[in-house]
Amino acid sequence: MKKNFHKISALLLLLILIFSASSVFGQNAGKIQEYKLDNGIKVLIQEVHSAPVVSVFVWYRVGSRNENVGITGISHQLEHMLFKGTKTFKPGEIDRLLNRAGAENNAFTAEDFTAYFETLPSSNLELALKIEADRMVNSLIDPKELKHEKTVVLSELEGDENNPWFDLYEEVAAAAFKAHPYHWPVIGWKCDVLNYTREDVYKYYKEFYKPENATLVIVGDISAQEALMLAKKYFGKIPSGGPVPQIMCQEPAQQGERRVIVKKEGATTLLHVAYHIPAVKDPDIFPLSIMDSVLTGGRSSRLYKALVETELAAEVGSWVDRHIDPTLFYITVVLRPGVSTEKVEEVLYAELEKLKKEPISDLELKKAVNQVNSSFIYARDSVTSQAETLGYYETIYTYKYIDTFADNLKKVTKEDVMKVAGKYLTPDNRTVGIFIPLPPKSPESMSAPMQAPGPARYKEDNSLVSANEKSKKTGTGGKKHPVKKKPAVSTPAKKASKPPVSKVKIEQPVRVVLDNGIILLKCHASWIILIHLHCCYEFSPYLFNFILRENRVLKLISKNGNNFFKILGKHQSAKSRALP
Repeated sequence: MKKNFHKISALLLLLILIFSASSVFGQNAGKIQEYKLDNGIKVLIQEVHSAPVVSVFVWYRVGSRNENVGITGISHQLEHMLFKGTKTFKPGEIDRLLNRAGAENNAFTAEDFTAYFETLPSSNLELALKIEADRMVNSLIDPKELKHEKTVVLSELEGDENNPWFDLYEEVAAAAFKAHPYHWPVIGWKCDVLNYTREDVYKYYKEFYKPENATLVIVGDISAQEALMLAKKYFGKIPSGGPVPQIMCQEPAQQGERRVIVKKEGATTLLHVAYHIPAVKDPDIFPLSIMDSVLTGGRSSRLYKALVETELAAEVGSWVDRHIDPTLFYITVVLRPGVSTEKVEEVLYAELEKLKKEPISDLELKKAVNQVNSSFIYARDSVTSQAETLGYYETIYTYKYIDTFADNLKKVTKEDVMKVAGKYLTPDNRTVGIFIPLPPKSPESMSAPMQAPGPARYKEDNSLVSANEKSKKTGTGGKKHPVKKKPAVSTPAKKASKPPVSKVKIEQPVRVVLDNGIILLKCHASWIILIHLHCCYEFSPYLFNFILRENRVLKLISKNGNNFFKILGKHQSAKSRALP
């Protein structure tokens, strides 16, 4: 039965990779074109003709790592201010113009960067470029607006203080990093937010918002040459601002375990364990990613079996942070009532020791490679996410990391996983944080623990384990950007403008159930196809989502339809679970 299950899993994974690649990165996606203008700004352009939209991102290599004591959180505060008026656009005018153009626009700040973006009809590309080029150099940083936005940021900060996970993460990071700026949270310390002035913010703006410190990314239904001409028109005339201050500080090696305890009102005990790991450019990141998946990648993972199935924990998760500088590997546990942290730590560390002494199985390695690779593909399922991924990796390392990711992952061996486990998962290299819940002062404060920080990752049934990828991102004033890693600084959500639908013909979904229990759902519109494959087995259900554009897959299936259904239907079903 297991052999049959693995064959089916491999087949379905192959279908995912083929269909996903053919839809998003196949005929409709062109080669990434790289340019550098005379003033130093890098421009990345990719044609993707799957829908008449374009996504524009401007990434600045400035985040909380560029701050220092006294101005922590200033990167995030500055991000707020760039929506509050320029010499060209009055306060609120940028949002009004973009809303009128049917755009989604937002911004976010993290440790290593600040990014601004618009996704809008491709006919309005010039508007997005005009706005972004203007606020690169012409933002006013009005004192009255700054005073108001400080209250907004302080409100965000106070909201985070009500999240047990944020409190615990903040304390663990502060203890793990003693010298490096990753020591403080992206939103900053409250005392600094209260005290920096308009002059502080404006000086910081002029130091870091320069063409040579930025990357412009354009992805969508555009002509690359026309997009380049517009980029030159609006960004090419901005003068070079000279070199930006560099971060020279290196975190010294940790010489022993560090522990922090947070006691506040809460519902349950939380455990947060962090180990120092290298920067994103280090090859060890790939075996660390495999190790991460083996530990918490679904219900068959080691820590799920050791802690959740034994009812020591209600939830367990982990993630590998990716940053410019050396960072941390995190493990988070929500304890069940009455279970001691000592017992959970004993079991947790025993499992980590096994990774150092015994190689993982061939099945674990294969499954982990598939999980990490497929999650990497899923993260680029739209024009916006493709542009975001390009800019993100170009900012923290290089966008070429994307092209080599799958190959580097496949090179990881069982011995590599043992090596990194032994190298980084040591007692002297870890920082442990424990949240101890106190009785609530009022019934209203009795609530379940907020979701643990961490990257958006999937259980084996592809439901989200935790809501947070990349970095601790903080949404801009009056907006909210999806968080991908660590606790977010959230702000009131802004409704995205809906694209015109007058030309979109929507048909009713078609549901096909094969004899072995595989279910296919086809939702076919004139501009998008959605196929779900939901297989239920005794081990765990798999849910695969395909967003397949330009009718490419329907043509493929209609051409080879009999073989397609024979391949899926010939496998005998295992013991199935009830469908949700």
